[in-house]
Amino acid sequence: MSSKYEFIDAQKVHYPLSWMFGWAQVSSSGFYEWRNRPASATAERRDQLKASIEQVFAASRQTYGYRRVHAELARQGVQAGPELVRAVMREAGLAACQPRPWRVTTIPDAYAEPTADLVDRDFTAPAPGAKLVGDITYIKTWPRSAFAHPDYRGNVNPIWPQRDGLIWPHLGRGGTVRRHVG
Repeated sequence: MSSKYEFIDAQKVHYPLSWMFGWAQVSSSGFYEWRNRPASATAERRDQLKASIEQVFAASRQTYGYRRVHAELARQGVQAGPELVRAVMREAGLAACQPRPWRVTTIPDAYAEPTADLVDRDFTAPAPGAKLVGDITYIKTWPRSAFAHPDYRGNVNPIWPQRDGLIWPHLGRGGTVRRHVG
């Protein structure tokens, strides 16, 4: 029943209360009794716990998850189970933000032949389409990854991957994509 009252209380600026009482099939006296009722001991305890959790979370620079917050609260003498801490953090919208460690993703093959340098490291060209080279370089960023590719003038154009993880649709955003025919 309290969920109906909470909904009515949240929507009272948009609709007349008498209409909402009829829609939700609740009495007006029940609504006003609910609204004027003092907070329960559990609600007061959760509010106090929420303040403690927010303090520990802020002190950790928003990097502690519920397990570490629970451990810190236990060190401070606050009694609360880990699942209660987890639920209160979720209700408050507190989520740990921890950057992941850098991991090498490309390991060169020691036995492979080196790729021939056909342009002799000279990436400049007098005009578009005169020299076709391509490279996709991984640039470590946070919180997302970016890719970059040089154009014919040597300028580096960023490519931001979308959810599908495809890079090709982004190559043509800075201009036209030239394909070698032949």
